[in-house]
Order: sequence, then C-alpha cells, then structure tokens
Amino acid sequence: MNYLSFGLDPALLDPASDVSRRQQALFAGHTATIIVFTRGERQEWQKEGLRVIRPGGSTKWRVLLDGMDEVWGVPRADAVLAQAPDVLGALAWLYTRLRGGKLLLQDHSGIAAR
Repeated sequence: MNYLSFGLDPALLDPASDVSRRQQALFAGHTATIIVFTRGERQEWQKEGLRVIRPGGSTKWRVLLDGMDEVWGVPRADAVLAQAPDVLGALAWLYTRLRGGKLLLQDHSGIAAR
C-alpha cells in the first residue's frame, strides 16, 4: 500500500528519533510519504520506502501553501492519515475526495474530548 500522512511533530525530521523509528516500523513493507507542517528550512529524508518532508517556510501560511504543493506531487495514496482533525484533517479530506483513498484522522489534540 501507498500511504500519505500529514504531521506536526518536528521529531519526525530526525531519522534517528523514537518517533521516526515508530513510523518506520508502522510503514514497513509499504511506501509512505509524511509531510511535516512546521516552520523552518526545507528538509527531507528517505529510508526503505518512507519519505519525510518538511516543505519549509517562515510563516504558517507559507508552510501550508508549500505543503499543499508537496501533497499534490505525491502519487495517489491508498490511505491518507492526518494527526489532527483541524486544518490537516481538512486537507486530508480534500485529498481523498479529489484523488481517492481512505481517510484516517487521529486526534492528538484532545479536541473530540472537549
């Protein structure tokens, strides 16, 4: 399967971090692209079918716009995961409506508990 994931955790940008190692185990045997929507310099790494990208940008809007550009450049995903139901969830929903695939939303913010 081919996965596309939207995240906010900057620890994903370090291939040696615990978070990255968990993602590598989760997507083992599959291909996956994780787009990390955080401010900073453009960054990318790839290992055994997992590709992690921070589009770059110094403002939230620039990160969002550059991130959307990255999203449309990814081959069609079988499943799209988003770590938050807000903007990332809306972007994941839009992707699945336009390009197909299953939508998986995670609530790390606790918004559903409020």
